[in-house]
Amino acid sequence: MDILFYICNEHKNQIIMTTLKSETLSFLSDHYKMAYGIRPMLSSYASMSIEALNNEIDNLSEVIDDNQEREYLQEGIDLYTFEALVDKTIKLGANDEKTALKWIFDGYLAERNIDKVNFFDVENFLYSYGIMHTKYGTRISTIIN
Repeated sequence: MDILFYICNEHKNQIIMTTLKSETLSFLSDHYKMAYGIRPMLSSYASMSIEALNNEIDNLSEVIDDNQEREYLQEGIDLYTFEALVDKTIKLGANDEKTALKWIFDGYLAERNIDKVNFFDVENFLYSYGIMHTKYGTRISTIIN
């Protein structure tokens, strides 16, 4: 046991640096995936210093923030577009929101030749209009079902 302790103590700084670099690479991999949707080839980052890796993580954080801002803006556009479609359908004779949603959903199903509706069809419908994760999407999913 004394020998093992001696070896670890002798290489303590190397072990700490290896652990820190490994954790930094893991953190970078997570950020890269959040930014671009896939994990990077870590071999291209292995020779970088911890400081350079941290700079890369900062750059990836900016990409993530930009992506989130774009997604938020797109969600607003999609919601506005879908609500306009519902309003237009009401003006064309649907009389109310529930009927308009049924007509729009029926059209969606007919385009895809779907006869039997299941939970996933409703989710796919909401997703295709970009409103699946909105409060409005959640509310109308109960109307459509």
